[in-house]
Amino acid sequence: MTRPPITIEPRHWIVRTPTWIGDTVMAVGTIRALMQSGAESVVLWGPPRTGSLLRTLGIGNDLLPYARRSGLGGLADVWSGRKALAAQIASTAHNHEVGVLLMPNAFEPALIAWAAAAGRRVGYATEMRGGLLTDPIAVPPVSQPLHDADRYAALLGPLGVAPPGANDYRLQPPEHLLNAAAQRLSSAPNPIALIPGSANDPRRRWPIDRFAQLADLLAQRDGSTPVLLGSPAEVALTRAVAERATATCLDLAGTDLHELTALLASCLAVVSNDTGPAHLAAALGRPTVVLYGPTDVRRTGVRGPATRRLVARSGSVLEHDVDSVVDALLSATREPESESTEVPPPS
Repeated sequence: MTRPPITIEPRHWIVRTPTWIGDTVMAVGTIRALMQSGAESVVLWGPPRTGSLLRTLGIGNDLLPYARRSGLGGLADVWSGRKALAAQIASTAHNHEVGVLLMPNAFEPALIAWAAAAGRRVGYATEMRGGLLTDPIAVPPVSQPLHDADRYAALLGPLGVAPPGANDYRLQPPEHLLNAAAQRLSSAPNPIALIPGSANDPRRRWPIDRFAQLADLLAQRDGSTPVLLGSPAEVALTRAVAERATATCLDLAGTDLHELTALLASCLAVVSNDTGPAHLAAALGRPTVVLYGPTDVRRTGVRGPATRRLVARSGSVLEHDVDSVVDALLSATREPESESTEVPPPS
């Protein structure tokens, strides 16, 4: 989409990115809209793991890593973060020519941006930080749930930047990562990714036995290869699925975030718990089925072409049976450019 030329002030921006991968994916459209609307530079300030992935995918012009430990060590991290941010501002332009866009709602990044004397500081007036911002934005009312992607996009309002379009959220890995993924999947015909983990909440995990049954059914139905994916912390979960399934699964859990992204992009479809890689899969344009338990999909539901969100009435992921997942997967793969759809469990 071609954006009309505007005069954005200041011309240089530093974006404090979210911490988690799902939130980061939901922020991509906003960052891209800022890049395409007159800013001379957009620096990503935040966790190096997700920031490095965004840079590899062509999002942002530079990366300013920042992570805070818990406990007393975190105080030192805040101090060093202020120094690093101030140095980044000084190296870019005069302080008044640099703005900071704060995506997380926490007090800490607003304090650091204020202490670093950024000329413009844009964010939501929450966590008692409104006085630290030059452009405090009212928090959306709880009675009117706003999807996180739209909440991030609303931060562009004071800048006069048009909200992102649907294509601004799309991601595409570079060729060298796709080539490496193709090699790893070379022995797996018709690969379908299964993601049995969920980093933040075990209540979001569909049972291992049902993932194993799904793997068997996919292999029997059309010769698909179940490809098990997850973080290094989720290796035990994928191993348990592989051990309980009768079908031969390709277990590739334990990859880094760059490899995971390319593997997701290279699979025919994805079935996932409510977790960050599900957002990645949808942004990569893969037909994606997401199993929801105790989550408000109005705020954080996965968006993307051919996404099917299986929403539990009771809030328990146990409501979802294997047949309903297969039906949703068939629907998603038959209509690869359809909009995100919520699929209620069987009555």
